[in-house]
Formats: sequence, structure tokens, C-alpha cells
Amino acid sequence: MSEVEVSVEAEVNRRLSRIIMQAVGQASMCWEDVGGAGVFDSQGAVVVGESLLFDIQQVIADLLG
Repeated sequence: MSEVEVSVEAEVNRRLSRIIMQAVGQASMCWEDVGGAGVFDSQGAVVVGESLLFDIQQVIADLLG
């Protein structure tokens, strides 16, 4: 893989990660009574986001591979 390809891949991963983590954070507020929803597990949300990012990366790799 060339330096340009590695750089592009890193930028895609950075952008996807940001978008995914923002969406997970936004979804955490989708309660009828946010105040009564309990304590938000931010580390659990990170795990969900990272798992989703990994799955998306696998789909991209399969399609481009």
C-alpha cells in the first residue's frame, strides 16, 4: 500500500469514527424521559462505536479487496 493510500485510509477511518461516535452519543438521548434514563455508560458506548466501525471497515475491505 502506498503512502497516499495509507493516508487516505487513515483519514477515512478518522472521519468514520467521528461520525459513528457522534451518532452513538445522539442515540443516547433518545429517551422519552432523559432525566429518568439512568447513568450513561460512556465506555460501553465507545465499545459499541468501535465495533460498528470495525464492521464497516470489514465491509469496505470486502468490497474493495
